[in-house]
Amino acid sequence: MGNASNPLVESLKGDKQSQGYLLNGTKAFGSGSPDSQYLWLSFNDRETGQYLNGVVPTDRTGITVKDDWNAMGQRQTGSGNVDFKNVRIEEHEVIQYFVENPTPFSTIGASLSQIILTNVFIGSAFGAIEEAQNYTASKTRPWLTSGVEKLRMIQVYCENTVNSGFKRKQPVHLQMKQLSYWMKRGKKAEN
Repeated sequence: MGNASNPLVESLKGDKQSQGYLLNGTKAFGSGSPDSQYLWLSFNDRETGQYLNGVVPTDRTGITVKDDWNAMGQRQTGSGNVDFKNVRIEEHEVIQYFVENPTPFSTIGASLSQIILTNVFIGSAFGAIEEAQNYTASKTRPWLTSGVEKLRMIQVYCENTVNSGFKRKQPVHLQMKQLSYWMKRGKKAEN
């Protein structure tokens, strides 16, 4: 299920019809919408301003999921804009009960969204670290005045400290102690 429900963006308006609403406007930050079959959306009644939620098929006539999201580190979240032009949402697709009758469970949606984004950030960080390791091991060279011919000690550090540290979830300060150890050991080995 995709998302077009950013409640802070009140740019999607619904005009009450006899059996539902006619939606017009744009929702920003529609995470997951490009690959979704359904969209969870929020909109405001144009006359009353009432905040409403609903679920509609993503391929419904009048819905355009835009590929305009390119935030660094989040390109694959599919969080671009979703445009609505005369989109019909039927009365049975409007989901209002949990807004009018909130329970502790009804607040979990925002927490789940944040957990998902946190995992995206963590995955991006692990990918960046892995890419930095590969780059350091294959493309870099020692500093001119370092007195070292090869970057073997950095490679050893990557192999022995970072990889094992992340598997065991070692704190950063312990990883830094291990780096210091390997750097000192490397200097002795070079002499």
